[in-house]
Amino acid sequence: MTFERCIASRLGAPNDEVLHGHRLHGRGLEPYAAHVVERSAWVAEIQEINSVHAQYDPAHWTQVRHYLLTFHDSTFEALAIGVSIEELISSLPAALRECVRRVTESSGEDG
Repeated sequence: MTFERCIASRLGAPNDEVLHGHRLHGRGLEPYAAHVVERSAWVAEIQEINSVHAQYDPAHWTQVRHYLLTFHDSTFEALAIGVSIEELISSLPAALRECVRRVTESSGEDG
């Protein structure tokens, strides 16, 4: 899974045992699932922070999506323009090598 033009991400609490304490509980949030949050307060918060920039463009923010993935031990959230999913059939060591290769290649693009 690749988050395209990722603006922000966070990983951590809540886990599956306390997911009912999450601010989006009761609004469709399910354990062990992938979600796209509509009318996200987090997108609005980051947009407001960025609105002070001289080149701020509100049209850009209509493209930003809030993705939320719930797991057993944690929750992952990302703000990004898009997401792509690719199936990789491989051994775990080979998959980890491929992940490292992709991360190191992409980190070299900006610098």
